[in-house]
Amino acid sequence: NTAANSTGGGGIWNDRGSLTAVNSTFSANQAGFGGAILNGNGVYHSDRSSTVTLTNTTFGGNQATFLGSAILNQHGDLQIRHSTISGNTGIS
Repeated sequence: NTAANSTGGGGIWNDRGSLTAVNSTFSANQAGFGGAILNGNGVYHSDRSSTVTLTNTTFGGNQATFLGSAILNQHGDLQIRHSTISGNTGIS
């Protein structure tokens, strides 16, 4: 997956919502911010109402042009349990 115009969250952009991923894989996603997941309201708000919970989840081969090769958590709550984050890159 690729986010258009260097925006965020190549796989998912969680904006003021709740996301739970269990036994999941995020790979080969591309975005300007948060290659696989952008959590929060980007740079526009300081609202902490976005929540991501990841359990037994793997992130690999994701790319971000600017920030957060696998995950960019901005103004949100992020919980990661028993997960693997490896082989993700920033390309700028």
